[in-house]
Amino acid sequence: MTMEDFAEFYTFVDYDDFFDTYFAPKRAIAAVGWEHLSLGEFMYINTAIIAQMDFTEAENPYNNQYLVFKAGIPIDNYLIEIGGGVETSQSDKNGLAFAAEFGFYWMIPASFNNRLSAVFKFASGGTDDLISPFTPITTKYYGNLVKQKISGLSIFTLDYTARFTHGFGVSLSGSYFVRNDLSASEGYFLGPEAFLLLVWSPFSDVHFSLGGGAFFPSLGDGYPDRPFEWKAELTTTITF
Repeated sequence: MTMEDFAEFYTFVDYDDFFDTYFAPKRAIAAVGWEHLSLGEFMYINTAIIAQMDFTEAENPYNNQYLVFKAGIPIDNYLIEIGGGVETSQSDKNGLAFAAEFGFYWMIPASFNNRLSAVFKFASGGTDDLISPFTPITTKYYGNLVKQKISGLSIFTLDYTARFTHGFGVSLSGSYFVRNDLSASEGYFLGPEAFLLLVWSPFSDVHFSLGGGAFFPSLGDGYPDRPFEWKAELTTTITF
């Protein structure tokens, strides 16, 4: 969450001072939520208030609060989802940040399960003295090759998933990444990424996945001179 947290996280364990060097930075998280599975008999909604309190001895402790929500409207074979969050923070200066998500999903009628989805995600960056970067409590990286944090980022994703049999499925996705931080010294368009994933589970306790994709920064103005990047991976999981 802060530079002090990173420094404390990477501190070597000192067994003479075990409790101050082994454990993660001291924080407390509290949340209260509410959900309704059929509000008005046409939509479901989830909402929560989350608060994080900093108990470290940092010079500028970082406390923050979130109001988050997600609502979904199913219509026959379609689903529309709208979600978002507002964050307030208190450190050396107070901040206000926000994030949003809009998704459209189509369960395509067929003899097998398959779905086409279009999702847009947005999180504020450091635009001025009022708006701060949206900072989730836990880190999640977006993109299979890009591996970007959500802060100050917009992502457009088109995805197709299909499960042809009980044990075999495929996922094909394409995403475009855009920086929305006005302090960006380079361009805002980072470029597109495409990724294909095949999944085969011949038995309930054996799982294989084969994936591959590429990222094309030359199709944006953020790093237009960088060559394209590619990745292939094979994963085997056996459960005992």
